[in-house]
Amino acid sequence: MALVEEFNVEAWFSFTLRDGEHISDGTTLANVARLCATQPRVVAIGVNCVPLELVSPSLRALRKVTSIPLIAYPNSGECYDALTKTWTPGPAVGGADGKQPASIAEGAGIWQELGARLIGGCCRTTPQDIAGIGRYM
Repeated sequence: MALVEEFNVEAWFSFTLRDGEHISDGTTLANVARLCATQPRVVAIGVNCVPLELVSPSLRALRKVTSIPLIAYPNSGECYDALTKTWTPGPAVGGADGKQPASIAEGAGIWQELGARLIGGCCRTTPQDIAGIGRYM
């Protein structure tokens, strides 16, 4: 936040996650959203480089405490195995809330309803994935 204040620039903050309610270091999304809300130059907050199944719960957690636009930049849906250094198919669709999308493109409409205004892709996404987002928006 100090850099945003010092340089008087608009910024957005995006986080990787431990689970649907905590960033990677264990801080709650609610706490980081509240911190971001104290700085009027923060124009969006969200998640990136996360599995598809964490996007909806994280957007819900953020929306509970902030009204600024949300960001969703998940990975392709595949899972990385650090031991074999390979990507494998992700978990079955239809997560616990019944809203886990089969793809980023399918998720775009769901995430837009949850407040995401900046939607894209991270690891292993393709130009076709990004084009698909446009079809669902």
